[in-house]
Amino acid sequence: MTVPIGASERTVRFQVGSATAALAAADVREIVRRPRMIRVPHGPSQLVGLANLRGTATPLFSLAGLLSRADGGDGAWVIVLNRSPVLGLLVDRVESIADGAEATQGTMTVSDGNGRRAVTLTDLLDGQAVMLQARSATQFSDLPEIAAERHEGATIGLLSFTLGGQRYALPLSDIVEVASLPSRMKAGRDGSLGKATIRGRRTALVPLGKLLGVSDGTIAGNERVIVVDRGGERIGLVVDGARAILRAPESAVSAPPALLNREDDATRIHAVVRLADGRGVVSVLTVGSLFGGDAAYTATATARDGEAAAEDTHRFVIFRIGDEDYGYPIEAIAEIVRPPETLTRVPGAPDYIAGAVNLRGAVVPILDQRQRFGAAPASADRDDRVLVVDIAGVRTGLLVDGVADIRQVAAGRIGAAPELSGGAQRLFDRVITAARQEEHMILVVDPDTLLSRAELDQLAVFSGTAAETAHL
Repeated sequence: MTVPIGASERTVRFQVGSATAALAAADVREIVRRPRMIRVPHGPSQLVGLANLRGTATPLFSLAGLLSRADGGDGAWVIVLNRSPVLGLLVDRVESIADGAEATQGTMTVSDGNGRRAVTLTDLLDGQAVMLQARSATQFSDLPEIAAERHEGATIGLLSFTLGGQRYALPLSDIVEVASLPSRMKAGRDGSLGKATIRGRRTALVPLGKLLGVSDGTIAGNERVIVVDRGGERIGLVVDGARAILRAPESAVSAPPALLNREDDATRIHAVVRLADGRGVVSVLTVGSLFGGDAAYTATATARDGEAAAEDTHRFVIFRIGDEDYGYPIEAIAEIVRPPETLTRVPGAPDYIAGAVNLRGAVVPILDQRQRFGAAPASADRDDRVLVVDIAGVRTGLLVDGVADIRQVAAGRIGAAPELSGGAQRLFDRVITAARQEEHMILVVDPDTLLSRAELDQLAVFSGTAAETAHL
């Protein structure tokens, strides 16, 4: 059941425990009954789960938890906020949708025995460290941040990078992520870089220096890839190196000199930014200026040709942890085996390493995914399996409660998993959406982020220790 909201000059009133709260109708996209949800391991404490709302993986948060109310119920209704990225708040009861502006846009009013108070949605979400970050700035944490000019007030965020000894920048709002150049790439038929898998997503690679005519496109192997989105397609711009985050006030941004763009050049410089203290200028590109014209977009056509049919579907091994199903890319799995009756324990191993087994003469550490996913105690009727994978060059077994099937999924049903803050390591990069509303979604494990850097180092040390002490 979905409740339409109607005109913006209205107020939505609802109940959270013993408190009555209200939102401006303009802040509410829709109201729905509590749907089926899937749990997100290591998610923020206020995150109840993900739900399939109109084909979108939507995080649902407990409003009682966000307001630190102990008297809140489980939440029978979901108020879907009118914001991007989309999220929902679980409330106990919806009282009315009435005329009048009881709450101003962007603010929630809460009334209880202690009186009436107002809290902004920004404080409610950001202050509790549960704000969704579709394009998290943490991916740039290894880059310095500098100001283009001395300024006060709002600024434009840019990522600066180098190409052929020249300095360019892209708006942070255009960037999905920044990654190292993949070691395995599928070349296009004309010798172009073709496509590669970056964080589980197929991405067309474009040598940006060649596209701009400042280099011949030769790849050394130590380049960086700036991933952008063009109409739903991921494009990886291969650059010499990422340099810094620039914060530029509008006063430092100006139109480019005419000599920077040729009349027949589809890859035009969008703007230039003046650096502080006379350190020169940076040429600003955008996805629109790079790929807005058909001529420029043909640079990625070869990478797409011949692969579209093969990429209409993806295959995943669906495994179970507790009451939830998860997916793992089948191409990242070497084999699936039954675990032995007992695992060989190695003294000093981290908690998440259950032990080791001898797999055709090789000592393989076993990672307990139930422990890593924070699942409830195991049931006696589970049918354990071990997914044998390679993690950072170490053959590793992932102990799961069972394997349901190997599923072929249409590319249109695979979307990016919401990125949640709160300090939890990101374990999932994609979500398989349900074909029908009553079906549940499946989170897909990202093999590249299953373990943190520290855990990878521990795993490498443990593998050597296990081989020396177990003699299985």
